[in-house]
Amino acid sequence: MVLRLYQTFADGDFDALFQLFDEDVVIDFSRSGFPEPVVDRGHDGARRVWRRWAGAWEEYEATPLEFQPVADKVVVPMRIHARSRGAGIAIDGEFTDVFTVKGGKIVRYAVFADEASARAAAGLG
Repeated sequence: MVLRLYQTFADGDFDALFQLFDEDVVIDFSRSGFPEPVVDRGHDGARRVWRRWAGAWEEYEATPLEFQPVADKVVVPMRIHARSRGAGIAIDGEFTDVFTVKGGKIVRYAVFADEASARAAAGLG
């Protein structure tokens, strides 16, 4: 399911993307290190986050490095290459996503600035 999320995101198929989320999904960028540490909820909240996110980048490429399942979570270290819209600031770095899955749906999606913090949040200490 998490791999499918990255594939649908890369394809730009946001309708299919939202079908992977629970109706009450929590989208949490509060520990991402991004300038706007957003936390939002539900499909409407996910759409707001995605619109803001997509609007910020002229170029954006995210490559999952591996998928680490841990109980009901999946930890995904990522390599990011992006260029901001307007200012053209380039970002090359690594972030880590943590997904919580229940009942066949993603109920929480959190982005972390570093893998150690993500692993700790997922119970890998």
